[in-house]
Amino acid sequence: MSYLHSTQPLLHLPDSRYTWQRNAIPVDLTAYDRATDYFVHRAKACNFVCAVYSGRTVRYPGLSDLDILYVLDDNFLDIRRLKGLMRCSMPDDFRYVCTHDPFFIRSCELDRLFGFAPFFSLECLWQRESADAALDNTDETDLMFYLVETLIDSYPREMVEFLLLHMLDDRELIARLKGLGYCLGLMERVTGMDLESSGEWTAKIEELRSQFFEILPREREKTLLELTRQGLILSGRMINMFVDWMTGRWNLHVDGHLVADCARLAGIYREACVGGYGTVELHQREIYLERPAALGLFLREYAGGEGPFSNRIRTAIVDRLEVSGELPDDIRLCLAKRTRLRNDHQSWKDRLGLGLPGFMTFGYETKRRNMDMLARLRGSARRVLTRRREARIRKRLLQIVR
Repeated sequence: MSYLHSTQPLLHLPDSRYTWQRNAIPVDLTAYDRATDYFVHRAKACNFVCAVYSGRTVRYPGLSDLDILYVLDDNFLDIRRLKGLMRCSMPDDFRYVCTHDPFFIRSCELDRLFGFAPFFSLECLWQRESADAALDNTDETDLMFYLVETLIDSYPREMVEFLLLHMLDDRELIARLKGLGYCLGLMERVTGMDLESSGEWTAKIEELRSQFFEILPREREKTLLELTRQGLILSGRMINMFVDWMTGRWNLHVDGHLVADCARLAGIYREACVGGYGTVELHQREIYLERPAALGLFLREYAGGEGPFSNRIRTAIVDRLEVSGELPDDIRLCLAKRTRLRNDHQSWKDRLGLGLPGFMTFGYETKRRNMDMLARLRGSARRVLTRRREARIRKRLLQIVR
């Protein structure tokens, strides 16, 4: 029995299937400025904060959100003192423009941030001592791995997830489509190859964002759905084109299969990939995908490190890949470095016990400390359900590859 389904039927689901949460509202740019001033003010009041960075310029107020990065002292471990920097402590006026908690790193990680964190660039808002005014990710190898990890983590998973839903959030969906546009542009930069029709699709996303609040809601939602369907097709083609470029450049042939059951990377990685998907229903829906075998090769490398991030991947995969050829030495060294940096960062986050995920954890759940009894019980129940879902996914995927 096959548990993989073609993504083609998702392209033909009727618009009437979906209802909409219209969460995007017009917001003045000054709201973002006030929020940024608030983050800087809070940082100055904390003697353990070394600097504050922002992820990107706000281009479309009401759609954009703020990515804030706090740089902490290397020896900081007192999570109670971070409460005032969290989203739960922000004034209600700022929660719309900052939809998630800030990111946290140690000062010793700042100069190697792009080796494990998914940022293109960072602008310094404030620093206690002299620091770079801006940081840009210009290393071509780091950018390539940024693309690889985003493909593993997000595409075409996000497009499949949205099309399987019945209720869609307009602000969240346009943000995810924009993210896919960034990846298409990054692939062109890394490989020098232009995916047919991607430029036209990306231009439509930018046009929609620039006119979002001027378009009637029903027309806007119809356009969003059509762009999501096109995004599903483009993301599948992007993965195949990138894998062909990568294996051809490095003279690799990857056969066999790798099964992964961990959230975000769940699926079968095999040579005869046709891009199907499946779901497991248990308390919440978990999606798994069929992906090219060469992407599984990166999971093998990440699993070979020492630390919580590598341990989580190692326990989540059944590796039956057969590789002809060798990764170039510089690529293997870069992979080892990224794995080491990510394990180091995740170990610090676990010691900190804040409960926030690190960067590109592929479903690794960061530990949380200082919880009351009810929160601990809820956490235990959630972990049990997660393990049950993953066990069902693994059983199902192993049945498929046999």
